[in-house]
Parts: sequence; structure tokens; C-alpha cells
Amino acid sequence: MINHKGFNEKFNFFKKRYFLAFLSGIFLILPFSPFPFFLSFIVFVALIPLFGAIYKSSTKNAFFAGLITGSIFFLGNLYWIIIAMNRYGGVDYLLALGILTFFSLFLGSFVALFSSIISFLIRKKIPLFFAAPFTWVGMEYILSFILSGFPWCLLGYTQSRWPLFIQFADITGVYGVSFIIVIINTVIFEILLSITKKRRLPLLSIGITIILLIFIFSYGKVKLSENFSAGKRLKIGVAQGNIPQDMKWNKEMIEMTLDIYEGMTKNLAREGADIVIWPETAAPFYFCEPTPYREKVLNIAKKNRIFLLFGAPYYEVKNKETFYYNSCFLVSPNGDIIGRYDKIHLVPYGEYVPLKRYFPFLGKVSSEIGDFRSGKKIKNLYGDDFIIGVLICFEIIFPDLVRRFVKNGAQLLVTITNDAWFGKTTAPYQHFDKAIFRAVENRVYLIRSANTGISGVIGPKGRVVISTPIFQKRLFIKEISFYNHSHLSFYTKYGDIFSRIILIITALLFIISLLKRK
Repeated sequence: MINHKGFNEKFNFFKKRYFLAFLSGIFLILPFSPFPFFLSFIVFVALIPLFGAIYKSSTKNAFFAGLITGSIFFLGNLYWIIIAMNRYGGVDYLLALGILTFFSLFLGSFVALFSSIISFLIRKKIPLFFAAPFTWVGMEYILSFILSGFPWCLLGYTQSRWPLFIQFADITGVYGVSFIIVIINTVIFEILLSITKKRRLPLLSIGITIILLIFIFSYGKVKLSENFSAGKRLKIGVAQGNIPQDMKWNKEMIEMTLDIYEGMTKNLAREGADIVIWPETAAPFYFCEPTPYREKVLNIAKKNRIFLLFGAPYYEVKNKETFYYNSCFLVSPNGDIIGRYDKIHLVPYGEYVPLKRYFPFLGKVSSEIGDFRSGKKIKNLYGDDFIIGVLICFEIIFPDLVRRFVKNGAQLLVTITNDAWFGKTTAPYQHFDKAIFRAVENRVYLIRSANTGISGVIGPKGRVVISTPIFQKRLFIKEISFYNHSHLSFYTKYGDIFSRIILIITALLFIISLLKRK
């Protein structure tokens, strides 16, 4: 005979668990840009429903709860992948939706793994307060390098518009901010649990959290009062041409594109710019070929007596094989090419096809150009009395890659990008937020030049000095100052040492729990 009462109780329990997991997924979408700033504080309670769903559950049930949270989280934040693939890449809509779903499930599996590990550690008497922040940041750090890495939705980025709170990122990187966010989630959950279960308050957890927050806000106040830019002064002009993505690579558009940027550069030079920055592939032709287009770009720098920094594709032939690069060039006021940087971290399926030898049926989203080859090394660009580290598009989301430019001598950072692929979505705003953290982590000015926006200037304290709207033709000029290469932040010197320690501690917690089991 079927026990309907027992079945209904169990069914209702499952519904409650997975509803809580779904709720956490929604809460993890809202704090990211461009939603109103006050919604960014939701992240401090966003994981609480998930903790409720996995509390005292089996490892298996915790895994599926985490998979629901993670999949919703990434679907909501990465929906723009469909637009990039369908509208601009020519991929069928249903196929693009399938790819997004698969990608979200893959990324969501990291949240699922986090949940199952937490469930296991709790059963082995490891307090949630210690288990959760270490495990979460360990997962975020793994995401930064596994399968080429995709650290896009790190929790710390939700606080990019709160300078006081993120200053300690110059020690820990963005991962430290994520760590504190998870700690706050756990201590609030423990307090709620104590109240509902009529237990003693978690005084140790509360005390540690208060001490950490006192340090963070005190450190932030001190850093916001410091002067990180009291040396060489440079007037920088940025041109946002707003060239439509579906017309960008048409041969008929090359001359028109160059005319647009020539006019904008002339105006910026007239206002006193020392250097003018164009976006990624602003020159939509192979700059290594001796064409009239190449001469026109060189003459723009020469006529206006300015340094010109811009993106363009490049190729070289070795042993009868052609290698393509997504590159950035620096041209002197004399019209000479004085520097070139080749993009190191390429976009999978956007600029090259991983494992193409084993999966020949897979192709790139864009087919305007052959597979790009990764640049060989970190290479700063040198002007008369300035050194620039250039990041091309996707590279800005990798903290360790960016800080190596500064460690190698860059006095300011420039990121050039073409965010037209994203359309009018949340992606350009999320992409911009990454740059805010790179400025704070390395204590340098960061200049962003984007084809369709957002272009802008970010100070060494993470404050946005200038930003442009998306899908509008805009230009601006800003005078900045920067130190000579005489001081480096802790993060610039030592990189992700904090995250590596976190990962080691997470592994130790897991090993200790396994030993307890035996």
C-alpha cells in the first residue's frame, strides 16, 4: 500500500529545496551591472537560500540544488552569448540557445560541486563559516584557468561601483572581495539558523566578520586618501567610432571607417591630445600589407603630430605557413610604427577553435578571418616618456595576465575592445566592471577604448572618471598623471597568492574530512 502522506511530505520537501536553489540563482543575477547600484547588495544574502537548500541534505541532493542555482546564475548573466552567435555569427538561434544552455550547465556544475563539497564538509563537522568562503573562492580561481579560463561572473565584480569596499583588492585581487561576500552570507545564515532553531548565536563567526569589515573599511579609507598619480602627465584622447558590426569587415566600409577615425583624431589633436587611442580592429585590414589604407593611418599620426594606438589584424608567413594575430600597434608622431603587441589570451570559438584537430566539425562564430595565433609574450609599448600595457578585449578579465604588464614596467593600462558583438545587452557593462578592478589591483590609470562603448577612464582607486554610452559615436580627452615605475601593489608583485592559499586550504579541509570518515 502506498504511503501517500510520506510521499507528499517528501515531494514538498524537494519542491522547497529546489525553489530555494532557484531563488539563489535569481538573486545572483541581480547584483551585476547594469542593474541599479542598490541591487548589488543583494549578493550579500544571495547564497542564503542555497545554504538552506543544502543544509543537512545528502551530497547528491546538494549537487542538484547547486546545479539549479549555478545554471540559473550563468544563464541570466550570459544570455548575450545567443545574440553574439546568432545575430553576428550567423549561428542558428536554436543551436545558439543549445550552446548557451550547455555552457551554463558546465559553469553551473562548479556551483554544484561547491554545494556538494559544502554538504560533505558540514556533515564532517566543518563549520559552514569556514567551509563556504574557502570552497567558493577555490572554485572561482579554478574557473580562471581551466579550459583556457572564463572568470566572468566572479561575485567580487558586483561591488565594482563601491570604491570604499574594494580597495583591498590591491592585496587579494577580486577573489578577496568574493571571499568576504561569501563570509557575510554564511554569518547571516548562521544567525538566522540560530534564531529559528533557538540556538546560541555564532559569536565567533560574528566577531571574525566584524574584525574583517573594520579592516576592509579602514584600509579602504586610507587608500582612498592616498595619491597614486603624482608624476608624468599625459593627455589621452579616445575615439569611439561606433562602426556597425555587420558592416565592419565590408571592404566598402574600410575607407569610410578610416575617414571617421581620421576626423575624430583631428579633433582630439586640436584639443591637445598627446596620444589618441582607437578600439580593437579599428583598422579592419591587415596592417602588415603595404596598402593605401596603411599609409593613410600612418599619415593620420604624422599630420596631427600625435602618438596613435589602435587595433588591427596582422599576419606573418613562416615556412610557407601563415599565422594570423589580433594585434595592437603604436605609431609615433613621425608616422613610424614603434611597437606591436599580439593578443595572448584568445577567445575560444571567437578567434580560434580549441581541439580543432579532434573535432573538425566545430567552427568559429566569426569567419571573416582565419584562426588567430596566440601572441608569444607580455610586451609593453614604449613612447618617448611613457610605457603602456595593452589588453585586447577578453584579456582584461584575467587579473594575473593584466598585472604582469604592470610588473614588467607599464605605467598605465589600456584596453581596446569591440563590444559590438554583445548588442544592447548587459554584457558591455559587465565587461567594463572588470576594468575597474584591474585599475585597483595594480594602482594605475586604465583607459578603455571600445568600438561601440563603453569607453572610459578609470582611476587607480577604481573611480570612473569618464564613461560613454553604448552605441553612440563619442570622443573625449583626459589628462592623467602617473608615477614612474617605482612602486608596485602587493597584487602586482605577487599575483594570486591569496587565491592559491585559499585553494590549498580548501583541499586540506576536504582531506581532513576524508580522514575523519576513515
